[in-house]
Formats: sequence, structure tokens, C-alpha cells
Amino acid sequence: MEEKFNQQTLHLKKDAKSTSARVWLIVIFLVFTLIDLGIKNLYPFLAVTEPSGGKTLVVEGWLPDNVIQEVTKIFLDGKYEKIYTTGGPLQQGYFLSKYKTNAELAKATLKEIGFDEKRVIAVPYAKADKDRTFASAIAFKEYLVTSDTTVKSLDVLSLGPHARRSQLLYQKALGKDFKVGIIASHQVGFTPEKWWKSSDGVRMVLDESIAYIYARLFFSTNK
Repeated sequence: MEEKFNQQTLHLKKDAKSTSARVWLIVIFLVFTLIDLGIKNLYPFLAVTEPSGGKTLVVEGWLPDNVIQEVTKIFLDGKYEKIYTTGGPLQQGYFLSKYKTNAELAKATLKEIGFDEKRVIAVPYAKADKDRTFASAIAFKEYLVTSDTTVKSLDVLSLGPHARRSQLLYQKALGKDFKVGIIASHQVGFTPEKWWKSSDGVRMVLDESIAYIYARLFFSTNK
């Protein structure tokens, strides 16, 4: 009887170990599946495109030339009526450039590639050591309040995974009376669908992920 009891106990222990192993395999599988889904969906989450339906396009002046070249098509496809370029002092080439701010440089670039400069207004900010996107948005709001009170809906053109943060910060700066849409250019220099296979992709996506979390959870407009 005792021997039979011991055999049953041993059998139960083996079943428990087998069940535990299966549970751990399922848990590991689910964890890796979630990580895989997170990696694959991180870029699309950050590089969002959500037009507001407004007729005003805001072009972030720091965007590279290959993105600025897309503006004409974006402008026509979106049936926009005017463009604002934003941005502060150049981070490089300031002393050599005729144009001292990203806003002015972006406007000049649009003119050079054939865009009607009468439809483009440069709105620079003077200086900001940090939170440059927010500083651009504040300068833009100040311009609207004093010079163009008709704008209530607008779309911001940004670069890849920077887009969601730009939308968030412009909305924070402009306030609830404005509807801020966003357009993400995918001229990022790596394959968006496989961003983790490129050092540039990893650096850009992870940097923007951290920056977005900071802007969402910790950024204060009372500065």
C-alpha cells in the first residue's frame, strides 16, 4: 500500500513539473510575441498621420531637404491654402548662412524649389535651449493671435517618429480651441517596417519613444 502511495505521489509530482514547464513555455511565448508586436508597431504609433481637415499646413523648419521637396505634393493633395514654416536659430551654419532661423531657411528652400512664396509665412522664435518644438508652437500661436485669427485647424508636417510628439506639443501650446492634425514624412533614411535592423532606425525610434513619454507624462507648459 505504501509503495503504491509513493508511486502515485511521484506520478503527481511529474505531472506538476510537466504542467509547470508547459505554463512557462506559454508565458515565454506570449512575452516574446508581445515584444515582437511592440517592436513592429512602435514606428507606426510614433510616425502617425492624422490630418485635421484644416486648410493650413505647418512645416517644421528643421526638416531635411528631401522632406521639404514633398511639401508641394502634400500641399496640393491636402488642398491647403497657406503654409507656415516654424523653427528657431540654426544649430549649424548660423554664421555662414544668409538665413538665421530654420523657419526662414525652410521658406527660402520652398521658394527655391518653385513654391509660391506668397503662400508661405515664416514664423521663427528667437531662442530656446531646450523644448524647441514647443517653442516653435508657442511662437506660432503668438503669431496667430496677433495676425491670423481665422486659423483654428491645422496640420503639422514632421519627420517619421517625431510626428506624434510634434502633434502633442503643438496641441499643448495652442490649446483646446485649436485642432492639430499631423502628417509624418517617411523619408527617414531607413526602412520603417524594419527600423530595428538599422542603427539610425534604432537610435531615432528609441530616442523619440523616450521623448514622447517625457512629453506625455512629465512635460509642463508652465515654464
